[in-house]
This record gives sequence, structure tokens and C-alpha cells, in this order.
Amino acid sequence: MPQLLYSVFLPSLAIAQTAEEPSESNEAFDVRTFEPPKRVEVKTPRYPRAYLVQGREGWVTMSMMIDPEGKPYDVTVTNSSDDLRFEEAAVKAAELMRYEPALLDGVPIDSGTSFRITFELQGGEVGAGTKFVSRYRRLIKAISDNEHEVAKERVELLEKMDRNLYEEAYFQMGLFRFARQWGDETQQYDALVRAAFFDKGRSFLSEAASLQVLQLKLNLELKHGNLAAALATAKSLLEREVSLETKGQIERVQTEVAEILDGDQQLVAKGWIRRDNYYNHSLSRNSFALTSVEGDVAEIRLHCDKGYVGFNHQEGVEYTVHEDWDACRLIVIGDPGTTFNVAEG
Repeated sequence: MPQLLYSVFLPSLAIAQTAEEPSESNEAFDVRTFEPPKRVEVKTPRYPRAYLVQGREGWVTMSMMIDPEGKPYDVTVTNSSDDLRFEEAAVKAAELMRYEPALLDGVPIDSGTSFRITFELQGGEVGAGTKFVSRYRRLIKAISDNEHEVAKERVELLEKMDRNLYEEAYFQMGLFRFARQWGDETQQYDALVRAAFFDKGRSFLSEAASLQVLQLKLNLELKHGNLAAALATAKSLLEREVSLETKGQIERVQTEVAEILDGDQQLVAKGWIRRDNYYNHSLSRNSFALTSVEGDVAEIRLHCDKGYVGFNHQEGVEYTVHEDWDACRLIVIGDPGTTFNVAEG
């Protein structure tokens, strides 16, 4: 398997904050009973026929709403191995699934949930094939030699290959290395998220590479204020075998992030729309605004535990989420490459 050739250091925690006075806390205690939706009928997605022959594998993660009848709607791809055919097959399968609807005080309601489909061939090759390893090594050499055009050509060759899940993870690491040399941090982060994919507790990278990917991912989440994701990444790191020193660093990060999320100060996270026209972010506050927008944002959707709304974006407007909806995922739709800040009050 290809080896990674760089070291990782966890930075001290830094997030964007405002100089505003903290607003008065207005806590409310919800004693109403809530039962989340339960999947009762799973539809096996149709594996793209050409990919069966080619041995291509992939994965798709989706966010969706479940109506009071138990039917999914507004199924949205939140991440994937970046293959349109797999995404289309996964969304079609998700739309046909059936759930027991969420209940609030025994009454069925609209509710949000997430679901992931892994496209993996039984009896397929485990590990990376010789052809892939050869091309991957040539890509890493071109990057190390600072040969931009050569590296770009080798990325394109790898992109055209039919990749299994192991090869996909390392391909994303190659994209990360390329973006670190000639791209930006949004491209780096997207590649790291895909490289960090795991299924049923199984990573498709070596243990050392997986630790490096998670640490790099955590670095960028802290740097750009994506604190909910940072907590999840920190948890994943602590589930692995890390040194006592690294464990202490991660636990300190967890504590600091938790204190910030529990506080009243405004949170600011950098957002960008991927090439599939979507961006998603877990909200930690009940009000938010998109600021410093560069590009075009068309629509905003909220997938919440206890509610859903979708609307056209208006520049300079602060949105307030219904206080009873709980855990909301913000989905922003617009032109690929559009950047903005998500300011949560």
C-alpha cells in the first residue's frame, strides 16, 4: 500500500469571535417526549451495471426528511466518493425506503435523519491493485518534485481508473497532497473528509495514514471554526491508539470546543459550496446568517430533528430556527466554488 510522507502537528485552538457582549441566556427545558424515526424497510440500491463489470466501488452519505407517513423526502447528498452514478442510485434507493415516523408526544411529525450506502462488491479485491499503486507513486513523486503539469496529468489518470474502496481512500490522499501544493484549504478539506471514510468501523487506509488524515482534518476544522465536526473528529481520534501526549492534546481540544459551544459568543465558520452545488453544516445555535458571500447562494434548507424548512437566500438576513426543532443541519445550495461565513448567534 502506498505510504504517506509527512508529519502532523495539532495546533492550539483558534476560532473567529466577535467583540459583542454576550446576550442574556434564555434557557428552556423541553419535557416533551420525542422518538426519532426508525427505518423499517430498506431498499437495496441498483449497482450501476458498468461498475459491476469494472469493479468500481464507492459510497454516498445522505441527509433526508421523513414525513408523518414514514416516507422520505428532500433526500440530499451530503458527501460521497464523488461519483454521480453512485449518488443517483443511492438517492433513488433512499426515496423508496420506509420508516416509522418520529413521534412528538405520540403524534407523528416531520423529522430529519441521515443514511449512508456503501457500494462494495462481494469477493472484490482487498487493497490496492498494482496498476493503481504504480500511478499513485508517480503522482506523489511529481508532487514532491514540484512538477505541476505532470502531477495534474497523473491525477487525471487516477481519476479515470475504476477504483475500489481502498484505492478511493488513497486517491483522495493524493488529491489532498496535490491541493496542499497548488490548491486551497477547501480542496484539501474535501479530500481529507473522503479519505477518512470508514464503513462499519473499518478504515480503508493503514492505521498510521488514518491517524494522519484525522489529525489533518481536525486541524482544518478548528482553523475554520467547524466546531461540531471537530468534536466528531476528536472522538474518532480517541477511539484509535494514540500516544498519551496526543491523547492529552485532543482531550484539551474537546474541552475547549465544548466550552465554546456551550457559551454565548458568536460562532463563525468558513463555508464553501462543493462542485455538486451543496454545502452542509451542523448548527450549534438557533440563529444564523451567511456573511461575506463571494459567489451565488440560491437556496437554504434546514433538516432538523423535529422540523424542515427550505427558502431562497436573502443577503444580509439573520435567520432564526424554531426553538423546538433541535439538532439542525444547514444545507446551502448554490454555484460551486461560492464561499461565505456561517455566523451563528
